[in-house]
Amino acid sequence: MTHCPHQTSIPIYATDDGRTVEVIHGFRDRLLNRSSTWPKPDWQEADYASAAQLLIARWRKKLAHLAKWGVQLDGLRVLEIGCGAGLHSLLLGLSGVREVVSTDLRLRIRNRYELGDRSRRLAEEVLRGMGWQDGLEAARARLPIRFQVADVTHPTLDGESFDLVISGSVLEHVKPVDTALSELAKVLRPGGVMYHAIEPFYWLRGCHEAGMVDIPWAHARLSLPEMHRFVTADEGEERAAAVFEKVDSLNRLTLEQYRNVFAAAPIKVLQWKEKYNTPAAELLQEYPEVSETLLPGVTARDLVHGEIDVLATTSK
Repeated sequence: MTHCPHQTSIPIYATDDGRTVEVIHGFRDRLLNRSSTWPKPDWQEADYASAAQLLIARWRKKLAHLAKWGVQLDGLRVLEIGCGAGLHSLLLGLSGVREVVSTDLRLRIRNRYELGDRSRRLAEEVLRGMGWQDGLEAARARLPIRFQVADVTHPTLDGESFDLVISGSVLEHVKPVDTALSELAKVLRPGGVMYHAIEPFYWLRGCHEAGMVDIPWAHARLSLPEMHRFVTADEGEERAAAVFEKVDSLNRLTLEQYRNVFAAAPIKVLQWKEKYNTPAAELLQEYPEVSETLLPGVTARDLVHGEIDVLATTSK
């Protein structure tokens, strides 16, 4: 028999150490009710156009942020890690770089199936939004972009060959992250810089969409086995397995632990910015009990900072 989501009505969930947390059915849906830049199967033309404009606005904001930190892209040889659908690769290629090498374990832009089709359709919209009218294939042929399958913890690129290494929402997926930073430092030329935007695990949506459940900040309050048991009881084994897989794949690090990882790497941190998320803070005010039932080492500060921006260079 197929399990129906939320067929049970668990009001309170008890953790292994005797803490109790309230179950708020509909909480996950509330979090997911927001603009997305990830193409869905039911998207229409307007959805693609809206997502493209949002991506472009975020990109321009990121360029302004980098410029404030003294990083200009003109003439740089850039390594992008975790390029995903290649959207930032295209934006980099249109930003005056000498070359961008875009890497990932899987290159979604080359996917032959529906996911790849949706990604390419969004890429076309992004290009049009940036004033490129010749289409995706022409962009791939004429812009200085090279896509390459690569594992950031086992790179095959030449040492000291890039002016800039860049990633967005990638390092939270890479294990071990300290090995990745050490390897990335090797491919930077002397004086080159790396810029990483990291989505820390314990903030409101840090467990990513697949890990969200109907306990506010469950990923900051329950251990992984506790989350698995809760979702099994509330939504069934299939959903519990999906949550376990997603959460287990992420680096479950606090803001302070990320600082320590970067401090121990063979790099010098030039800038560190933790971005406060006002909607998350406002939601936390609705559920003040969350701060009283956190996992050891997790603080209220971890719950409301949705991004860490780090600029680093090659040597200490």
